[in-house]
Amino acid sequence: MVVRSIHLVRTVRFRLWALTTWVRLRRHGCRFTLDCAETPRFYGLPYVEPDPVGPGPGSLHLKIGRNCKLGRGMILDIHTGKHGVVDIGDRVSFMSRVRLMPWGGTIRLGPDMQVREASELKANGLLDCGEGAMIGRHTTIHAHTHVRVGRF
Repeated sequence: MVVRSIHLVRTVRFRLWALTTWVRLRRHGCRFTLDCAETPRFYGLPYVEPDPVGPGPGSLHLKIGRNCKLGRGMILDIHTGKHGVVDIGDRVSFMSRVRLMPWGGTIRLGPDMQVREASELKANGLLDCGEGAMIGRHTTIHAHTHVRVGRF
């Protein structure tokens, strides 16, 4: 009974976060779509930093796979005038203070990945991380056109 209550509270908190994120980005003229297989485990919900950069209305498409873990202090840094995609595969684990920046590009994280503390993933193009890859602590990867990490 206690486990079901905890899951229900986590699901409600995540849905409220998704709704407030949608409203917040809408105020900046940006569309937000969330494709989530199930409610991820989280130690803190991501903070969304909208930055009004770009000529027109942009969008953020966030896809989260099954059994994912979102770490404390995670930041989604969004350029509201550009189209960005963050595609998180199944069983991806984020540690604390990770910053994801889909600045008009796509960040695609394969299944069973780990993104360690204080890492930054930026994409103007395509940042493609394969299955089981691990991004080390305090690492910054910026994909201006196309960067592949891990095995495919």
